[in-house]
Amino acid sequence: MLWEELLGLIKEYSGGCWCIGGDFNAIRGMEEKRGRSYDAAEAREFNKFIIEAGVEDIPLTGRKFTWYKADGTAMSRLDRFLLSTEFLINFPNVIQKGLRREFSDHCPVLLRQACTDWGPKPFRCLDSWLNHDEFEKYVKEKWQSYNPQGWSSFKLKEKLKNLKKDLKIWNNSVYGNIDKNIETAKEGIRRLDEKGEVAGLTDAEVAQRKDCFYRLWEWNKARDSLLHQKSRQKWLKEGDANSKFFHGCVIKRRKQNGIDGMQINGEWTEEVVVIKNFIKEFYRSKFQEEQWHRPRFELNNFKRLSIEENDMLVADFSEEEIREAVWSCNGNKSPGPDGLNFNLIKRMWPILKEDICEFMCEFHSNGRLVKGSNASFIVLIPKKENPSSLLEYRPISLIGCMYKIVAKLLANRMRKVMNSIISQNQSAFIGGRHIADGIIITNELIHDAKRRKWPTLIFKADFEKAYDSVNWCFLDCMLQKLGFCEKWRLWIQECLASATTSVLVNGSPTEEFKMSKGLRQGDPLAPFLFLVVAEALNGLIIKAVEEGMLTGVRVGSGDLDITHLQFADDTIIFCEASPQNVWVIKGIFRSFELISGLKVNFFKSSLSGINVEDDKLSEMADSINCVVGDIPFKYLGVPVGANPRKISTWASVIECLRRKLSSWRCDSLSFGGRIILLKAVLSSIPVYYFSTLKAPKKVINLLSLIQRRFLWGGSEENKRISWVGWDSVCKSKEEGGLGVKNLGIFNVALLGKWRWRLLEEENALWRRVIEAKYKVNRINEWRGGEWDVHGSSWWKELWRLDTMGSDSEGWLSENIEKVVREGSKTLFWLDKWAGPIPLKSRFNRLFRISGDKDALISTMGEWEDGEWKWRWRWRRNLLAWELELLQELTDTLQGNQLIQGQEDYWIWQQDYKGKYTVKSAYNLLQTNSNPGRIDNYKLIWNKNVPLKVSAFAWKATQNKIPTKDNLWKRGIRSMERDLTCTLCGQYPEETDHLLFTCRTAWLLWSSCYNWWGIAVPQHHKGWNHLQQHADLFFEEKSKQAWLVTWFAVIWSIWTWRNQKVFNENTDSVSNMFELIKIRSLLWLKASLWPNISKDLWLSNPIQACRRVMTAKA
Repeated sequence: MLWEELLGLIKEYSGGCWCIGGDFNAIRGMEEKRGRSYDAAEAREFNKFIIEAGVEDIPLTGRKFTWYKADGTAMSRLDRFLLSTEFLINFPNVIQKGLRREFSDHCPVLLRQACTDWGPKPFRCLDSWLNHDEFEKYVKEKWQSYNPQGWSSFKLKEKLKNLKKDLKIWNNSVYGNIDKNIETAKEGIRRLDEKGEVAGLTDAEVAQRKDCFYRLWEWNKARDSLLHQKSRQKWLKEGDANSKFFHGCVIKRRKQNGIDGMQINGEWTEEVVVIKNFIKEFYRSKFQEEQWHRPRFELNNFKRLSIEENDMLVADFSEEEIREAVWSCNGNKSPGPDGLNFNLIKRMWPILKEDICEFMCEFHSNGRLVKGSNASFIVLIPKKENPSSLLEYRPISLIGCMYKIVAKLLANRMRKVMNSIISQNQSAFIGGRHIADGIIITNELIHDAKRRKWPTLIFKADFEKAYDSVNWCFLDCMLQKLGFCEKWRLWIQECLASATTSVLVNGSPTEEFKMSKGLRQGDPLAPFLFLVVAEALNGLIIKAVEEGMLTGVRVGSGDLDITHLQFADDTIIFCEASPQNVWVIKGIFRSFELISGLKVNFFKSSLSGINVEDDKLSEMADSINCVVGDIPFKYLGVPVGANPRKISTWASVIECLRRKLSSWRCDSLSFGGRIILLKAVLSSIPVYYFSTLKAPKKVINLLSLIQRRFLWGGSEENKRISWVGWDSVCKSKEEGGLGVKNLGIFNVALLGKWRWRLLEEENALWRRVIEAKYKVNRINEWRGGEWDVHGSSWWKELWRLDTMGSDSEGWLSENIEKVVREGSKTLFWLDKWAGPIPLKSRFNRLFRISGDKDALISTMGEWEDGEWKWRWRWRRNLLAWELELLQELTDTLQGNQLIQGQEDYWIWQQDYKGKYTVKSAYNLLQTNSNPGRIDNYKLIWNKNVPLKVSAFAWKATQNKIPTKDNLWKRGIRSMERDLTCTLCGQYPEETDHLLFTCRTAWLLWSSCYNWWGIAVPQHHKGWNHLQQHADLFFEEKSKQAWLVTWFAVIWSIWTWRNQKVFNENTDSVSNMFELIKIRSLLWLKASLWPNISKDLWLSNPIQACRRVMTAKA
C-alpha cells in the first residue's frame, strides 16, 4: 500500500523538481544489510517502486548503513533520499551523506550540494564539430602547416598535439558557449516578432529572422549532439530524445561513477588532494611488479603456431589493413589523453592517412613507440551500487589514438590464429566459440550428475583483479611456448613496456605513472594476451589429469571426461567428490599464481556439491577456505541448474527490462526514441538467457506487457492507449509493423541455432558433450523420433522446436538441406539429400532389404575413370517389382552427381549464404505467423528524417494519432464534445482532415507547391497522399528532397496543432511555412547533403538539388 500511495503522490508532481526522503523501512539488496534475514520479495517490490517512480537513488557517502540494532548484531540502510530527474538536472552536484548517530538507532542523512573542484578536465573532441561547414577545411589547413622534424612516430605525435591545441582555439572562437548562443538566437527572434506585430518587417529583417531560426536550430542540434556524446547512449540518435533525457543520462552517469569522498585509513575524507593521491598510489602499486623472480614454467603440453601463421602475423602492414584497423575502432568511445576520438580520425582520414601509414610502417620496421604515444587514462567503473573501496571499482583504460591503431591492427591479426592454439575449454574472444557454450555444458553436466546420482563437485574460481595482475615475463614465456616468433614477441613487449597511465577522478587526471605488470582493459590486445596467459592454467589442469591426480566428470556412458571450463578469467572446475581432488584444485591455482601473478581469492570462490552430504561438502570447502555454493548458481550471468519454467529463474531478466524501460526514460523519449530503445534493450538483456533457456509463456507475457506499456507511454501499473495492436507492432516494417521483436518467436529462433550448430561444429566441445550424453547428431533423427525422456529441459525443447512458433510444423528441419559432394559425411538412406524427404521414406521397401541401413553415400559405390558407379548391396535377390523400384531410385539419383575431393555440407535455405542466422529464422517464423507485405513501405521509413517523424507518419497513415475524433472514440471525453479542428475550427478533427484537407493545412501545402514550382491534385487519404507525392519526380535525389519536405509539412502541422492545444500558440501560416523550409533543410544537411546551399534551398529547392548533384558529379 505504501508504494501505491507514494506513486499516486509522485504522479501529482510529475516532471517537477522534488525529492522524497526518510525511513523507507526497506532495502534494495543483500549488500544493504548485515545480520538480518533478507526478504527478496520485499526488496523486489522496493526496486520496482523506484523504477516505476522514475526516481534516482544516489550513492550514500560517509557510511554504509543508516540503522543499527541496539546490540550491534544487525544493521541496514533503511534511510535515503530519492530524487526526481528534474531535481538532479537542477542540482547536479547533490550528494547524500550519512552522519554520526547519537541516541537514535538511525543515522541522520544530509542532502547537500557539493561544489568541489576536482581539478582541470582534459580536452575532448566533440562530434558536433564534425557537422560544422568550416571544420574540415580548418583541420586540413592546420595539419598541412605543421612541419615537425624527426622519426615518423615523433612527427605524428607532435602533429596530433598541435592539432589538439588548435582545436581548443577553434572551439572557443567558433562555438564558444552553446547555451549563450541559443539564448542570443531566441532573443533575436523575439525582438523581430515584436517589431513585426507593430510595424511589419522589411525584406532584410525577414531574412534576418530566417537566419535567427536557422542558427537556433543549429545551436540546438549542437547542444543535443554534445549531450548525446556525454550521455554515452549509443543506441539513440540525436533528435529522438529531448534534452532532459540526455541531461538525465549525463547526471546519472556522473552520480554512478563519481567519487564524492572516500574512506582512507578508517577515516572519511572529502579532501581532493588526499583522495587523488591515494587513488594514484593505489593503482600505481597495483600495476607495479614486486616479485621479479618467479618459478620457471617447464610445462610444454601446448599447441604451437605454424610457420605460415607466424608469417601472417609479421607481414608488412598495407594501407588497406591500417584503414580497416581504424574503421574497426568505435568512434563513440571516450578518447584517451590526446582527446581525439575515432569519429574525427575517420572523417579526416584523407588528410591524416599518409602520416598514420608512415608511423605504422616505421613501427613494423623498428618495433618502437615514441614516448607519450602510448598514454592512457584509467576510468573507475563501479562494480556495484555504493562502492565502499577501490577494490569495488573496475579500472577501464581509455587509450590514445596512436597506440590504439597499432594495437587494433595487431589484435586483428592475432584473432586469426587464436583458434589453433587455445584449447576448446576456453570460449572467450575466439571466433566460432560462444559464451553460451559453457552455460550449456555446465547445465548438462549438472543434469547428468543429478540423474545418475554421481557425487560431483563444482569449484567456481574468483580471480583477484586478473587483468591487472598479469606478469609480463610470464606472458612472454607463454607466447614463446605457443610458438610466436621473436619479432611478434618484441612488438608485444614494446606495447606493454611503453605504457603510461593516470587515473581520472571525477574527470580530472592524477599524475602519470608507468606500468610494469598487468593488461589494460580497453587495450584491443588485452583479451587475446590474457587468453595466452590463461592457457597455462588449462595446461596445468590437463597435466594433473594425465598424472592421475585429478579426476574429472564422466559424460554419459562414453569416454569423455570434463574437468574445467574457462571464459577469460571465469573458471569452473568439475570433479569427483573427494578431498584429494579439492586439494589438487588448490595446488593447481597456487602454482598458477606463483608463475603468472594471477591469484584466486578462495574466500570469494565457491564449492558446490551434487549428491554430496552437507557436512562432507562443508568440510571440503573449509579445507581450502572457500564458501559452500548452492545449486542453482549464476555462471556467466545465467542461472545454471535452475528450472526454466519457474518465473524466479527469469527474475533478473524481468528486473533488467523494467530498469531499462523505466518511466523517466519513457517521458523523456519521443515515440521514435522508444522504438529504438525497445530494439536496443534486447542487447542489454543477456541474449544467451534466451538461447539457453526456453521462456515460459507467463514470462513472455510479462516481458511483452512491460514493452507494450513503455511503447505507448505508460507503465506496468499505468495503462495508456495502445494505438496499434501488439501483434501488428511486432510485424516487420515490410509487413506494416515497427519491427519490434516478438520475444517468444525470438526465443525459438535463438534455440534453433543450436540445432544448426550441432550439424556444423563437429569438433566443438559442447557438441562432444551432447553426443556423449544423448548419442544424437543427425538432422533426420529430429523428426518423428523419440527423445530421451530423462534429458534436460533444454534438450527436450530442442526436440520440440519444429512445432514451436509457427502455424506449420517442420519450419526448421524442412529448411535444412544437405549438399552432397563426395558423400563421405552423408547417410545414403537416412539423410535428406536427394529430394524433399530421405530416401528411406520414399523407397522404404528397398531400405528394409538393404545390406547397410546406416551406409554413407561414399560407401555405396566407387569411382571408375573419374565417373561414379553405384554398387548395391541387398540382403537377398530383388523381386521384379523391386527391380522397378531400383530403376526409379537410379533415375532419381541421376541429377545428384558426386564430386571427388570436396566435403559435403549443410545449407539453410532461408539465407542466401546458406548459413543459419537468428535473423533469417525469426523472419521465417514471423512471416508464417503474419503473412502479407506492404508495398513501398520504405516511403514511410525515410532515412533522411528523424525516426520520430517516420513513426508519426506510420501512425498517421493508419489513422492512429490522438486527434479529437480518435480520442473521443476511445472514451477520452475531456474536450466536452468540442470535436472541431484545432487549426480551422470548422470541421471534425479527423486525421486526414487535419493533415491534408483542413483550410489551414491546405494553405501550407499550397505554399510548399509554389515554393517547389509544382501543381498537385490533392488526395484525401494519408497513404495515397504520400504515394502520389513520391511519384512527382523521376530524378531520385530530387524525389528524396521533396519527400523530406512532405514529412516536414505533416510533422509541422501536428506540432503546430499540439502547441495550439496545450500552449495556445497562435503562430501564422507564413511563420510555419518558413519553419518547414528550415526543418527540411536541416534534415537534408544532417542526412543527405551536408553542403547544400542554405540560401538557394530557401529560395529555389530544385535548383539547390541540381547544384549539389552537379558538384558531386
